[in-house]
Amino acid sequence: MSSQGQKFSRRASRSLALTSVISITLVLLVLGSVGLLVFNVNKAATYIKENIGFSVILKDNVKAADITQFQNR
Repeated sequence: MSSQGQKFSRRASRSLALTSVISITLVLLVLGSVGLLVFNVNKAATYIKENIGFSVILKDNVKAADITQFQNR
């Protein structure tokens, strides 16, 4: 009876070891994917912040003093 118990114990320990390896592999894969995602999002946000542009359109009857005051803000 003890030999059957040892066989079961060995089989169970192999199964547990394989399950642990697979679980750790999947967790590391998910963490790596999240890390890459965060890194790329930060890179994209920086690119967008640096390259965003806009135009200011003023009326024709604006005085030069008002334009200068607006530019100094």
